[in-house]
Amino acid sequence: MKTLFRTFKFATLAILISTGFLSGQIAESNSDETVSMKSQILSYYDCWNKGTVDAIDEILSEEYIRYEDGNFRQSHIGRETIKESIHSINCAYSELKISITDLFISGDRVTTVWRLTGIQTGEMGEIAPTGKQVDVSGVLISRISNGRIVEEWSFFNQLNLWTQLGYTLIPQKQHTASTSQTTGEVIINGSALSAEQVMELENRYRVKAQPGNYWYDAISGLYGIVGQASAGFMYPDHNFGTLDRNVSNGYTGVIVNGRELPQAEWAVWSQVLGYWINPGSYWFDSKGNAGYEGNPIPLVNFYTAARENAYRGNAGGGDRFWSTRFSAGNSYAGNQTGYVSLPGGGIVGYGD
Repeated sequence: MKTLFRTFKFATLAILISTGFLSGQIAESNSDETVSMKSQILSYYDCWNKGTVDAIDEILSEEYIRYEDGNFRQSHIGRETIKESIHSINCAYSELKISITDLFISGDRVTTVWRLTGIQTGEMGEIAPTGKQVDVSGVLISRISNGRIVEEWSFFNQLNLWTQLGYTLIPQKQHTASTSQTTGEVIINGSALSAEQVMELENRYRVKAQPGNYWYDAISGLYGIVGQASAGFMYPDHNFGTLDRNVSNGYTGVIVNGRELPQAEWAVWSQVLGYWINPGSYWFDSKGNAGYEGNPIPLVNFYTAARENAYRGNAGGGDRFWSTRFSAGNSYAGNQTGYVSLPGGGIVGYGD
């Protein structure tokens, strides 16, 4: 059995096998619009099965976007990407057959349930030919506007596919607090602080740093115990090295400043904002501003959102420090005054 690492690029494969050729059941309708939508979808699937791309420009809109496996991030944009994927899947699989088992039309959306079978006799991205037979299924939702597909959502069991190809999934290493308490070290982002660094922290925060294994986000100032959610705020300008994505053992798909939030913390952040945060990559600074990664324009401010939503917290589920720093009516809401805290130490005020 081979080993499947996170470095494998699932997205290309997802787009490759999320289409099919009509052979199953179709929800009947006699309207001209429905007939036109069916015809467009069938032409699209025909391209995938035959490996031809001549009709793609007439099938997909120039603004075409595809989202992968419920992450609701723009994973593939443009018709050229689809053309490359059609070519790739037909090179990767012999005896390729993609069939639709069900097709439903509702409004401007067509939902297809598909099944793919074939033998991986060609290269698939970085994956060498395995000679393995595959049989996988999934769901594709296509939105059609002005006779062309403009948006799609693709869902299928990636683990099932990789298992059939002979790979096995190794769980990510779980981060724990380690043995720092017994060694007396203050460890932040995987590195033990020197005596000079510890003294610098104590001078700045006026409290003694306690031994422990911590993570630290230099952009927001958030910190916590390794393997756990946020515990408080420090100043945001320390240089303690790189923050690991999995340091809080998160599994929500919500990534903030490179760290994936665990479920309880994600729920608290959502409560502060007043809506559920979708999976994606975001930035969050020490002033409470937040936005999409790669775009410097803030979309929301946590202080403002907390006041608007009358958020006060319940000191449960990991939100004790959130309810004190961000709760409605907090005197620190303007971020002109506030507090920071040192791992294992007390609260330190700042400002007037």
